[in-house]
Amino acid sequence: MEDLVNGLISLSDPARIEFAHRTHPTDLRVIGVTNPNLRLVLKELKTTVKGQEPQAVIALPWRMR
Repeated sequence: MEDLVNGLISLSDPARIEFAHRTHPTDLRVIGVTNPNLRLVLKELKTTVKGQEPQAVIALPWRMR
């Protein structure tokens, strides 16, 4: 899980983070990954979770917080 979060952080765009904070204030953590990069991460994640129990896949976002 930590690898996934660190991978997303490595793809973050500071300008995107600043824009998100300015236009959509939130208490959530904003990483600022662009859609093309996010698609690449999701493609890899799909192969990682393939065959896992549905409950484990559903719990994944909660473990990322």
